[in-house]
Amino acid sequence: MYRPGDLVRRLPDGTLAYLGRNDDEAKVRGFRIELGEDEARLTAHPAVQDARVVVRDHGDGDRRLVGPHRSRGRPRTGGARSAAHGERRRRNPHGRLYVFEPLPPLHDSLRRNAELHGLNAKLFDCGLGARTQEETCTFYPHNTVSPTRAATAPQACDPVRSYLRNKTKPVDGAPAGPAAENLIDNIVDSRLESRSYTCRVRTLSEIIEQEAIDRIDLMKIDAEGAEHWVLKGIRPQH
Repeated sequence: MYRPGDLVRRLPDGTLAYLGRNDDEAKVRGFRIELGEDEARLTAHPAVQDARVVVRDHGDGDRRLVGPHRSRGRPRTGGARSAAHGERRRRNPHGRLYVFEPLPPLHDSLRRNAELHGLNAKLFDCGLGARTQEETCTFYPHNTVSPTRAATAPQACDPVRSYLRNKTKPVDGAPAGPAAENLIDNIVDSRLESRSYTCRVRTLSEIIEQEAIDRIDLMKIDAEGAEHWVLKGIRPQH
């Protein structure tokens, strides 16, 4: 079972109102981030006395991580960041990341980040699934709620509408009025700009054989409800 970590309140009509998170996980540009882990890395540096990592919204869907910290003595530029990556390399000097992202804009961002931080990672411009094929994926650059594999516009809009209705619902649980519904329609229309891409899908067994991987220590699947579909791509011998 997977517990998403969302806090909700059950309303008299049986619906759930979203209240927030019960942890410090955040989502930036579609990627889940544990803020506490980044804070621990920063405070482990001898030049940092205290630090916090927060998500700052710059508008128009531009959310960024910010790490305000208090230094011990004179600050040294880049020291904390270098220490965080050095610690990861020391803990697993021979480990390597294999990252799969079929959407070109996100794949390009991952590539630039890997180069910037000198990660021992190999990036693949494909997704993972139960069989090798091509699939049409829709990218929503201003919205991380809608799934990229939604087949139709209504399927993409429904999660956003549900989220906004829960956020705008009165405390007494009454349904949103006409004005609120009109506002939700305007927000959904403005935020659901989309681009479609034909993406490659490969099986995990193909990758294991191609890269001669004999051991996987950790596998994280964030495939919008398609975890079972990815795992079906592992043949019995693997």
